[in-house]
Amino acid sequence: MVLFFTLGVTALTTLLCGLAPALHAVGRDVQPMLTEVGKEAPENPAWEVRAGLVVVEVALSIVLLTSAGLMIRSFYELTHID
Repeated sequence: MVLFFTLGVTALTTLLCGLAPALHAVGRDVQPMLTEVGKEAPENPAWEVRAGLVVVEVALSIVLLTSAGLMIRSFYELTHID
Protein backbone atom coordinates (compact mmCIF):
# COMPACT_ATOMS: atom_id res chain seq x y z
CA MET A 1 0.00 0.00 0.00
CA VAL A 2 2.85 2.39 0.85
CA LEU A 3 4.55 1.61 -2.46
CA PHE A 4 1.45 2.52 -4.45
CA PHE A 5 1.01 5.73 -2.46
CA THR A 6 4.63 6.67 -3.11
CA LEU A 7 4.28 5.91 -6.81
CA GLY A 8 1.12 8.02 -6.97
CA VAL A 9 2.75 10.97 -5.21
CA THR A 10 5.79 10.66 -7.48
CA ALA A 11 3.63 10.61 -10.62
CA LEU A 12 1.59 13.59 -9.43
CA THR A 13 4.70 15.59 -8.54
CA THR A 14 6.29 14.77 -11.89
CA LEU A 15 3.20 15.90 -13.77
CA LEU A 16 2.89 19.13 -11.80
CA CYS A 17 6.56 20.03 -12.13
CA GLY A 18 6.50 19.22 -15.84
CA LEU A 19 3.25 21.00 -16.60
CA ALA A 20 4.06 24.27 -14.85
CA PRO A 21 6.91 25.30 -17.21
CA ALA A 22 5.03 23.95 -20.22
CA LEU A 23 1.92 25.99 -19.44
CA HIS A 24 4.05 29.04 -18.73
CA ALA A 25 5.66 28.78 -22.18
CA VAL A 26 2.43 28.20 -24.13
CA GLY A 27 1.46 31.11 -26.30
CA ARG A 28 4.78 32.91 -26.06
CA ASP A 29 7.17 33.58 -28.89
CA VAL A 30 10.39 31.98 -27.68
CA GLN A 31 12.69 33.15 -30.48
CA PRO A 32 13.25 36.75 -29.23
CA MET A 33 13.89 35.55 -25.69
CA LEU A 34 16.45 33.02 -26.86
CA THR A 35 18.35 35.55 -28.94
CA GLU A 36 18.39 38.01 -26.01
CA VAL A 37 19.63 35.36 -23.63
CA GLY A 38 22.51 34.50 -25.95
CA LYS A 39 23.65 38.13 -26.00
CA GLU A 40 23.24 38.79 -22.27
CA ALA A 41 24.68 35.56 -20.93
CA PRO A 42 28.36 36.59 -20.72
CA GLU A 43 27.52 39.94 -19.09
CA ASN A 44 24.92 38.75 -16.59
CA PRO A 45 26.34 37.39 -13.28
CA ALA A 46 23.10 35.48 -12.66
CA TRP A 47 24.01 33.18 -15.54
CA GLU A 48 27.28 32.29 -13.83
CA VAL A 49 25.35 31.29 -10.72
CA ARG A 50 22.95 29.18 -12.78
CA ALA A 51 25.81 27.50 -14.61
CA GLY A 52 27.49 26.76 -11.28
CA LEU A 53 24.29 25.25 -9.93
CA VAL A 54 24.02 23.00 -12.98
CA VAL A 55 27.60 21.80 -12.47
CA VAL A 56 26.92 21.09 -8.79
CA GLU A 57 23.69 19.25 -9.65
CA VAL A 58 25.41 17.03 -12.21
CA ALA A 59 28.28 16.30 -9.81
CA LEU A 60 25.90 15.36 -7.00
CA SER A 61 23.87 13.11 -9.29
CA ILE A 62 27.02 11.27 -10.36
CA VAL A 63 28.01 10.79 -6.71
CA LEU A 64 24.49 9.56 -5.89
CA LEU A 65 24.44 7.08 -8.79
CA THR A 66 27.90 5.77 -7.91
CA SER A 67 26.95 5.37 -4.26
CA ALA A 68 23.73 3.58 -5.16
CA GLY A 69 25.60 1.21 -7.45
CA LEU A 70 28.17 0.40 -4.78
CA MET A 71 25.45 -0.14 -2.19
CA ILE A 72 23.57 -2.52 -4.49
CA ARG A 73 26.78 -4.40 -5.22
CA SER A 74 27.58 -4.67 -1.49
CA PHE A 75 24.06 -5.89 -0.76
CA TYR A 76 24.37 -8.51 -3.49
CA GLU A 77 27.71 -9.67 -2.09
CA LEU A 78 26.28 -9.86 1.45
CA THR A 79 23.34 -11.97 0.35
CA HIS A 80 25.63 -14.51 -1.30
CA ILE A 81 27.94 -15.16 1.66
CA ASP A 82 27.78 -18.61 3.25
